Amino acid sequence: MDPFTADDLRALGDHRHRPCVSFLMHTTPGGRHEDCLRWKGLLEQADRLLRAGGESGINVKTLLGPARDLLDDSQFWMEVSESLAVFVAPGIFRTFRVALISEDCVVVGDEFHADPMAALLDDI
Repeated sequence: MDPFTADDLRALGDHRHRPCVSFLMHTTPGGRHEDCLRWKGLLEQADRLLRAGGESGINVKTLLGPARDLLDDSQFWMEVSESLAVFVAPGIFRTFRVALISEDCVVVGDEFHADPMAALLDDI
């Protein structure tokens, strides 16, 4: 697991570059093919949401590039925990493999959807 701290939560809350894309995904420890397929689906959903919000194709491709690169990172998927939280915006790409049980979701907005991560601070 990746430690998630109050400083991480503050940094996500303080980030002011838009758009902010937040991914929360339940994962299966041990690197399952299904996790990569679900990740790909969440990336496609983020792509659609960003374009519907007026982002150009090139901006979407650039913004989501690091998140797409995870598809080819087999070592990353072998080391997942119970859940994955990824936060992407201009100037930031953060991944957290955590013990947070959540529904899969993608949120695109002016700020990160980091409220579910705050629950982790009680467990640290």
